[in-house]
Amino acid sequence: MTTPDAIIDIALVPASLRRRCQWLLWRFEPGDKKPKKMPYYSSGNRRVGKQGDEADRAALVTLDQALQVVQASNGRYSGVGFAFLPGDGLIGIDIDGCIKRETGEITEMAQKIIDACASYTEYSPSGTGVHIIVAGESDTFKSNEIGLEVFCGRQYFTFTAKPYMGCSSEIAPISATVLNRLRITVKGAKHVARTAAAPMVGPVDERAKLESALAVIPADCGYDEWIRVGMGIYDALGEAGLGVWDYWSSKASKYGGLKDLESHWKSFGGGSITAATVYKMAVDRGWRPPKPAREKPVPALKAASTPVPAGAVAPGPHDEDEKTWRDGLIVKPRGGLEDCRENVYIVLMNDDQLKGLIALNEFSQLQVKRRVPPWGGEVGEWTEADDFKLGHYLVDHYNILIKSDGAIEKAVAQAARENQFNPVVEYLRSLEWDGEPRLHLWLTEAMGAEPTRYNALIGTLFLMSMVARAFHPGCQMDYMPVFEGGQGAGKSSALRVLGGDWYSETPFKIGDKDAYLAIQGVWLYEIAELDSFNKADSTSIKAFITNKTDRFRAPYGRRMLNVLRRTCFAATTNQDEYLKDSTGNRRSWPVRCGMIQLERLAEMRDQLFAEAVNLIDQGHKWHPTREEQRELIEPEQEARELADPWEPRIQRYVDGQPLYLGGTPPAGGAINEVTSEELLTKALEIEIGKISGAKTETMRIASVMKRLGWEKKRQPSGRREWYYARPKELPVAPAEQGVEDDLPI
Repeated sequence: MTTPDAIIDIALVPASLRRRCQWLLWRFEPGDKKPKKMPYYSSGNRRVGKQGDEADRAALVTLDQALQVVQASNGRYSGVGFAFLPGDGLIGIDIDGCIKRETGEITEMAQKIIDACASYTEYSPSGTGVHIIVAGESDTFKSNEIGLEVFCGRQYFTFTAKPYMGCSSEIAPISATVLNRLRITVKGAKHVARTAAAPMVGPVDERAKLESALAVIPADCGYDEWIRVGMGIYDALGEAGLGVWDYWSSKASKYGGLKDLESHWKSFGGGSITAATVYKMAVDRGWRPPKPAREKPVPALKAASTPVPAGAVAPGPHDEDEKTWRDGLIVKPRGGLEDCRENVYIVLMNDDQLKGLIALNEFSQLQVKRRVPPWGGEVGEWTEADDFKLGHYLVDHYNILIKSDGAIEKAVAQAARENQFNPVVEYLRSLEWDGEPRLHLWLTEAMGAEPTRYNALIGTLFLMSMVARAFHPGCQMDYMPVFEGGQGAGKSSALRVLGGDWYSETPFKIGDKDAYLAIQGVWLYEIAELDSFNKADSTSIKAFITNKTDRFRAPYGRRMLNVLRRTCFAATTNQDEYLKDSTGNRRSWPVRCGMIQLERLAEMRDQLFAEAVNLIDQGHKWHPTREEQRELIEPEQEARELADPWEPRIQRYVDGQPLYLGGTPPAGGAINEVTSEELLTKALEIEIGKISGAKTETMRIASVMKRLGWEKKRQPSGRREWYYARPKELPVAPAEQGVEDDLPI
């Protein structure tokens, strides 16, 4: 029989989760100390390997499909589960053991987290914990001491669809403030656990001594005591103490946030309140100062830490205390810190003001500053000026004089790689579809295209392909819409609306190394005036847009890079006939535009991409089927091909019709087999001596015959000459009236 947990009320599952192909099955299996919850695919195979890779995503299913397998499994599975995947824009918050089974009472910490998240929350299978799902991006962190885990991009939730009382029925975004408070909660729990587990050893610096004293002073003390504590911390640590005061204050029920503290902090200094005041308050509450043990001296460093910039989230206790990470710095044999990239990296990853400052924009592959650095400036791309100022910061705060530019550059690059984000994915995952289909209409409503099946298909597939390239870099995308319309019609402006901050039309030479650099960080690239390219250019464009990986060497880079492509392409033209390369025409999706409504497109944009995200999450493909290609797309492509003046004359010759007005039909009437030589000399009347030895004419003949549907064959014996044969199913065209002279030369 199927277990009770396996049957869930699908109506209680948030609609945005039900539609995703991220569901699996799970069952209890024996473990070392207690049963384990093991995940399985609907195929019956255990979920192993890399979570979120192509094979893993392909094996996950919708909720409906998962439930069908569970219900038909005769009790093999204990329930269904939801898998978190890289780039899905979701965070899972797991709180264990927070509910008393007998009374249903929940811990104060868990209730505060539920209230702060204000998102879908449900009871765990045991009934003693809760699972919260929010929208956002995060790293994974946890504390076993308090049973709290926050994860993103991996793992899964066993799903009960038993909502926690009073919680939201939908997925809500988590604010940066709440996410950072969760980090502080986890770090605080680890700090308390370490303090309780081991006595304090080694030299006790002022910060550690203050933190020890503050542990016995309640943050909910009176206002005067709260101010005196802040002044005492300032006296002992200077500007670096703001983070200590903030962490201690955050434990108070009336905590007003960092900005509230900063307004007081600026007025501190020069008074009679010192660190001794804080120690006296702690002693009165039973505290005893820790005694330092004798220890080998460490290299002298300047001020312990640095002030927290306005608007930044103040750090809580470190995972390892400050002395521990400073002990990891590489020391010269005769004292002092080594001038090396490793020391720069350690400081970047641990210093209160530098930790998390540098990040790698996965989409643009640029190193960026996520907040204003301590030396000032603006948020945005990391520059050479920042390298220089970081060097000054290291001298000023750590007595490290970095003489090599390469040491700073390499340390910055590694720190950035360990702190990555993707702004396009963050944008797409922030969208919530309202359920109204629009993808099949936007080319008509916003671009003025005719309301046809073809335009509905192209409008849908193109925006889905943009989402697919954002979520799955390097995925196959062989097509490019070509927007047709007069000069100044607004075609480029419309593409700029679609691409937003990630649109570009900067000219470059197709195939050149600079071309690969130019499209980094570009989601939608416009190839303007497609008709101005010659046939060779068109062939290069075809090869360029179908690449899945961009290989290039970045400026000043030492190694070649292979970067999975995230860019989609669209072209614009003022002409009606512009497709020159018959073999590459299938890459183009022509769209004839009418009156373009930019305001309407801007109004629809977010919901268009939200709908496309929904389709991609459900596993829909962004490529046309063979039937769609043949029935809808190829007729539109053929109508844009540049006419070859040889084609009608050759058609008339093989069908036995007069070649020009007043002429006589070729002797013998229609023919079913013909060579290139016969077509050149008889159909086109080109003298044999004027035929190029470079086979230019024969290649042109081959293109014409292919468009006419003839097959190229070779004689089985004798001279084994190549010739063209009329397929049996290809009828002779009827004779034309009033044939004009179409002499080719």
